[in-house]
Amino acid sequence: AETAYSGEAVPSRDDQPTGLSSDNFTDLSHTPLSFIRNRGQWDSRASYRSDIGGATIWYTSQAVYFELARRTPTEGTSSKQLDPRVNNRLAHGDQGRRESLVYAMHLNNINPNTVIDGESSTGGTVNYITGNDPALWQTDIPAYSSIVYRDVYPGINLRYKGNPVLLEYDFELAPFADPAKISLRFEGVRDISIGSKGEMLITTDWGTLVEQPPKVFQQDNG
Repeated sequence: AETAYSGEAVPSRDDQPTGLSSDNFTDLSHTPLSFIRNRGQWDSRASYRSDIGGATIWYTSQAVYFELARRTPTEGTSSKQLDPRVNNRLAHGDQGRRESLVYAMHLNNINPNTVIDGESSTGGTVNYITGNDPALWQTDIPAYSSIVYRDVYPGINLRYKGNPVLLEYDFELAPFADPAKISLRFEGVRDISIGSKGEMLITTDWGTLVEQPPKVFQQDNG
């Protein structure tokens, strides 16, 4: 399934760059999404993190959390003055009040011993340097273009990949694996429905996200 995120919201955390939008870039479809391993720079419950279209996505062993963010006008600031690409109040004046919304996708009855592996290194690394104590710094953290949840169900892996505006997840089934085992549950949303073209509509307090209709394919000879 594929989920598109608009670039109209800025990230809700201070340790990441400004949100991406179509005003910043012309084509990001061929740029792989980066999945950053957690080596102690974030909450220990998250194994990986990615940033896409103004959203931060946290990958834990039991669920995936989608953290969306936006700015709303503060008193005396009109919505027309807000620029979602700007994340510096001092340099650019009052950019409004930052708000966040989090929802989660759980896999029902997931294997409690599933392992999350990074695959296909992007060739780059990330550094997180906070404070004056070098012992707390995290450097040379690898980035990957995809991650795989191993054996979420018997004979079934879950892979995440994408680009900076589109997230894709695939369930990969071994021969004779039972697709009926796959069961999803969403938390923190208002409604889940199916659109006229088979797409999944995830309704939140901020609007509706769209997951494209699922596709089924089979690989020959590996």
